[in-house]
Amino acid sequence: MAGVVQDVGIAGRPGPSVQELLSRETWPIPAALRQEFNDSLGTEDLDKERYYAREFYRLEVERMWNRVWQMACRVEDIPTVGDHIIYEVGDYSLIVVRSNRTEIKTFYNACLHRGRILRETGGHVANFICKFHGFIWRLDGTLSFVPGRWDFPQIKDEEFCLPEAKVAIWGGYANLVYRFRPWANDPEQALMEIIVLPPVPQDAPVPPPAPMHLLGPDETFADAKELGDLGPFFNQDLGNMEWVQKGLRATRKPGVTLARYQESQIRHFHRTLDLYLYNENGRR
Repeated sequence: MAGVVQDVGIAGRPGPSVQELLSRETWPIPAALRQEFNDSLGTEDLDKERYYAREFYRLEVERMWNRVWQMACRVEDIPTVGDHIIYEVGDYSLIVVRSNRTEIKTFYNACLHRGRILRETGGHVANFICKFHGFIWRLDGTLSFVPGRWDFPQIKDEEFCLPEAKVAIWGGYANLVYRFRPWANDPEQALMEIIVLPPVPQDAPVPPPAPMHLLGPDETFADAKELGDLGPFFNQDLGNMEWVQKGLRATRKPGVTLARYQESQIRHFHRTLDLYLYNENGRR
């Protein structure tokens, strides 16, 4: 294979590196696997309050969660016009709806009259009706009906559409996707979602999506039969999370200590997060 690969060594590392092992292979190695960037990210401790402080969580909601792309659903989850799901993260509640046969839209899930949530759950509707006073919006977000219209002379239909969030369709997922996002607006909790996407033969029909299996507080991933042998694997992390949260509050040590190389991805994650939280417009 053409090209030069630089293996950035780590002093004291036992055994061969990944690049050394790949160099011994006789089959072609994808170029992406031959890239290695081991920039030094330092060794300073991470402030433990990043993991539980409500002030830090508010920064994430205000400066990060509303500025990053998030996977709300699969297109197979909303195949028919009027099908929709509710996607929530932090303070934000969004309606992701198939507004017509070829278009998906995302609206902020709140009535423009008195602020009530429009849709409490996903499902199928012909339009969006507020249960408080009966304002109605079409699936494309345009205003359809105002009760007691005579009493709202200030409302202009073209200015009273449901506000939209950016939405796009992207199909290049891996076979297994898992992620964390805030749960119940509580920094002590998180929703860990695991999505299994087995490959479908070319030209074969796409099977209907599996319903979400939300585990209860006394269940583990081993209770999710859909995961098979992966359930106990994910439990390795799940079993520690509660005790890490408690331990971080109990310790008198102000930060957590990371391995220089083997835990460098954690440090890189936090540095990337800092770019959202502190660096724009000189925030520091």
